[in-house]
Formats: sequence, C-alpha cells, structure tokens
Amino acid sequence: MYRVLRPASLFVVRRTFIAHHAYQAPQVWSAAVRRFCSSPDVERRVISAVEEFIHGRKAELQADLSSSELSSDDKKKSQKILDKLNELPAVTGDLSWEKAGFDEIDCVEVLLKVEDEFKHEMPDEVADNLKSVSETVAYISGLGK
Repeated sequence: MYRVLRPASLFVVRRTFIAHHAYQAPQVWSAAVRRFCSSPDVERRVISAVEEFIHGRKAELQADLSSSELSSDDKKKSQKILDKLNELPAVTGDLSWEKAGFDEIDCVEVLLKVEDEFKHEMPDEVADNLKSVSETVAYISGLGK
C-alpha cells in the first residue's frame, strides 16, 4: 500500500522484483522441504514425539488415579490403560496406535505432538488414515517429494 505518490518507474521496478521473487519462491521452498524431510532422523523424531506423548499420558493417568474425584469404575479404566502403556516395549517404527491401546483422542493427540515436532499441520484426511509410527514416518518423509 502506498501513501505517497511515487514515480511510475519505481512502481514497475518494485512490481517486477516482487513478481520475480514470487516466481522463484516455490523452488526455494520445495528445496528446503526436501532437505528437511529427507533427513535420516525423521523416524527418530517421530518416535521421540510418540514417546513424549506416552510419557505425558502416563502422568495424566497417574494423576487421575490419585484423584479423589474419580469413581472406582473410572479408576479401574485408568489403571487398565496405564497398565497397557507400562507394558509397551520401546517405541519402534512397528508400533501401531491400536497396539499401543490409543483411543481416537489419543491418536489425535499423538499426531498433534508429531505436528509440533515438525512444525507442519497435517490435513484431517491424512491424519485420519495414519495408524502407526511407520505410516507417520512415511507421510512426513514424503512431504518434499
């Protein structure tokens, strides 16, 4: 937006500059995305985000169990989920959300952790179809292609 009158030639130069860089921007951005997504530590970062979610979920469940506000039925459910999380072996690429005992909300929350890790928002259609660590790694790795 211009508040003062400028010579027409300056406007043309600025417009050409903007058009030129706007044309090159997709090339620059796609190269950056390729470097970002092709790094060998994508799987490690996804696993780290999943482990962080599991750790936080365990803390929530332990707090629920020590709360006096929950009914005995809710405490039993919380204990069952906590036991399932405690029985999980180390998180690997083979871990599915079902095998981890994640419900729909847990699936959403774990993918939000992954989104935070990679500073990338997944479309809902994609996120709804990701059912494991390996599928999530494949999606993130394929961003730059």
